[in-house]
Amino acid sequence: MTQHQREPDAPEPCKDCPPQAAAPKNDGTMYFAVIAFMALVGLSVGYMFIISGPSDVLQPSGNAPAADAQAVQIKLEGFRYSPDPVQVKAGAPIKFTVTRTDEEGCGNAISFYSLGKSAALPKGQPVTFDLPAMQAGQVLDFGCSMRMVTGKIVAA
Repeated sequence: MTQHQREPDAPEPCKDCPPQAAAPKNDGTMYFAVIAFMALVGLSVGYMFIISGPSDVLQPSGNAPAADAQAVQIKLEGFRYSPDPVQVKAGAPIKFTVTRTDEEGCGNAISFYSLGKSAALPKGQPVTFDLPAMQAGQVLDFGCSMRMVTGKIVAA
């Protein structure tokens, strides 16, 4: 068969149809562009969190406890604070100690939401904070920054 002959079973070419364009070549540039864009967005969001940071970082206590401070010790195990809720005496400052026992969960930091403060919780190391005295009936919520693992301090 010569170059200009067509196979006997082949259909007649359409004379009114536009010529078929070749399919675009997939050389990976679109895939690379999408990945690069996603990485850029991720880095931008991460940079904003690093720059803004927590509103105020709560520093662990290094001072001797106040004479009237009440000591509270809790554990963070997995996705739960224990005990919860924590009962405290109204009118006395609080020496609040947290020990994180697991790698699991989002408990690598603690936030005291209404105080606008947060701090890191290294695994296996007790971390103590000086908290202000609370009024009777007052509740202080705390937990991870995503509010998935939470606890309460209740003053009576």
